Amino acid sequence: ELPFNLWPDLIPTLVTASTSGVPEQMEAALTCLGQVCEEANNHTDVANAMEKDAEAVLKAIFAGLSAQQPDVVLSGMHALNNSMDFITSHMKQESVRNFLIKTVAATIRDSPVVEIRAEGMSVLVKVADGFYELLPNYIEELYELTRASIVNNDKDTVVLSALMFWISICDNEIEANEDETQHANYIGTIQDPLLDLCFGTMTQQEDGQREDDWNVSSAGGKLLQKIADCRRDNAKPKVMEFVFRNVESQNWRMREAAIMALGCLMTGVNKKEFRDTVAQCAPSMINYLKDPNHTVADTTGWVLGIVCDEYRHIFTMDPAQTAKLVSAIGPMINGSDNMMSIRATSILHNLASACADEAEEENRKNDTNILSHHFDQLVAVLLQRIDNTDSDQDGRERLNAVEAINAMIAASPDDCLRSVNDIVPEVLNRLEGLSTLYRQSPNDDILVLQGLLCGSISDICKRLTSNVLPHFPRIYTTLGNVFTQQSDTILDEAVLCLGAIVHAIGTNFGADRLNEVLPIVLQCAGKFDEESLCEAAIGTLGDFISTLGMDFGNYLAPVMNAIFNTLVNENIDRDIKMMFYSTAGECALHTGEHFAPYLPRLMEICRGAFEESRTITINEETDYGTYDFITSLWAILCETLSQVCQGSREINGGAALAGYYEFMANVANHVARNGRPEADTFEAAITLIGDIANSSSGNFEVRREAGRVLLCSHISECVSVATSHESPNIRDTAKWVIGQVESLQA
Repeated sequence: ELPFNLWPDLIPTLVTASTSGVPEQMEAALTCLGQVCEEANNHTDVANAMEKDAEAVLKAIFAGLSAQQPDVVLSGMHALNNSMDFITSHMKQESVRNFLIKTVAATIRDSPVVEIRAEGMSVLVKVADGFYELLPNYIEELYELTRASIVNNDKDTVVLSALMFWISICDNEIEANEDETQHANYIGTIQDPLLDLCFGTMTQQEDGQREDDWNVSSAGGKLLQKIADCRRDNAKPKVMEFVFRNVESQNWRMREAAIMALGCLMTGVNKKEFRDTVAQCAPSMINYLKDPNHTVADTTGWVLGIVCDEYRHIFTMDPAQTAKLVSAIGPMINGSDNMMSIRATSILHNLASACADEAEEENRKNDTNILSHHFDQLVAVLLQRIDNTDSDQDGRERLNAVEAINAMIAASPDDCLRSVNDIVPEVLNRLEGLSTLYRQSPNDDILVLQGLLCGSISDICKRLTSNVLPHFPRIYTTLGNVFTQQSDTILDEAVLCLGAIVHAIGTNFGADRLNEVLPIVLQCAGKFDEESLCEAAIGTLGDFISTLGMDFGNYLAPVMNAIFNTLVNENIDRDIKMMFYSTAGECALHTGEHFAPYLPRLMEICRGAFEESRTITINEETDYGTYDFITSLWAILCETLSQVCQGSREINGGAALAGYYEFMANVANHVARNGRPEADTFEAAITLIGDIANSSSGNFEVRREAGRVLLCSHISECVSVATSHESPNIRDTAKWVIGQVESLQA
């Protein structure tokens, strides 16, 4: 009603009742006002409609906060909490801000009612989150207020919000650091006292505390992590002093807090400089995996997961240390402690991923790695964990085990490929068993596990490549059973698996099988409301096209029809259309003369999209969303047209393209001039110029037409700018383009 002015007296009526002085009326009216404010938070049109009444609403709320009755004060504080998102303009007025912050602070300090103190502290969290830059005059008072709540062991609901206040302050300063903008440096000013507060709260663990629990202890750890991310190496000395002082304590709470503090520090500091310290701690951390206190052991598992992820060289460069770690986590994977099983598989997952990342980054032959000696042992334990359903309370243990196996397969070096080959029947046995189980008793947990096992097959295909061929008939049959389940939960992984298989065995996939699966893949590509499934299907189409090449030419008709129908459908998300443009380009690039019948329609659609984009006025600063879309569209159009040029070059000397050269040159020129701030967009435009020139090399008349549209001043200016671009890749591309264009003069 409010956005359409259908209830114009609602807010005035509530304001009047809230200031009536009658406690019962005030409480009811403020409660209702709080609910209306909550609606304003969720609906912009309601907030806009209430803007004119914001000052009156604030006066009503302040009246409630000044009341003597606790129920009225609580209703007023709740209404204030809900109103914070649409009183921005009033918060910028110093008088309003002074009254609000000081009134809330005084209420928190003086009220004997826990709920009022908690609600008031929650208001301050929103103040920290939304009005950081307005707090210099209040920060000292707010520190003392929050400190008092924490140190005096107020109720958890109050202390949690007090800690959240400083977490929000940290978030603002972290964001400013990332954006390289100035900030008030509140955290730097009181870093050490805040760290002391963290240490105090982190030792208030609950018995049997789990990772997902949100309590004073975990909130203290979260704040410490934020301080470390904000202050980086500045926080290191005091935190490490706490760690070294308490890590060997006989009190398990002190021991666990020290280990937690170490983990919280790891992601914020300079990793290169902190690596030696972490390496010194690693042997003790491995020992603490067997700590008699479960919470200590669990936190240690979390920290070791971070070490394997962020400080991988500590293990990947030390076989003895890795052997000790594997010896510790191996028994845990299939042990009776579910949480430690999850920790162990997570550590292994991160360690395997570290091996893969290291091989890729160092660009070295992946003949062996630190896990080669342990590969068979670890896979056997993980397979047992997948089969163990007795202690699998929430399904996470089995899922983590499959994810760890997949990471190990993906990272497997050449000396483990025989073992990877042996895993194939093990994975298929479990996938087939789950398909049978799903038919008997359908549930989503089975589907998620099946999806991960399909991912196992994908990773196996990527590592074994054509050597997976002996397993192909059984893999294909098993996947066929998976597809019959018709669940989007699993279809995306199954579709991706098809792409990995085709990429591995190529034409051995067979025409009959391609005829069977292509309609399924196209159907999945048309699930526009299931973005992950749609994206997976488009990726698989790309695998089909790039791997089969000319052999895919006979299957183009349904694919191109699906692409054209998608690109002209105004109701389909534009990001999805970008993917379909790319697929059209791949078809043009890889299928040669088979693509000729579809070229006119594709060029017509590209021309329409380009011309429409030129009519849209964009401002990078005020409408970044539209700007980003347009520049991304230009980049994808240039890339698609480049692929068309490359694919059509050998067809009649490029004659099929001659009639489109002028259009493509206009696209390249416009995009190069207007998309220049975006390096990828600019490079795509410059590359298109070179591909136009290169596509004309086989026919004199075609070359003459290419020369007519490219040998001109505006194209020359675009390429000249590219030769002095800050990006080495663009400069190299420009040199190649110059050579291609100059060849047209011959």
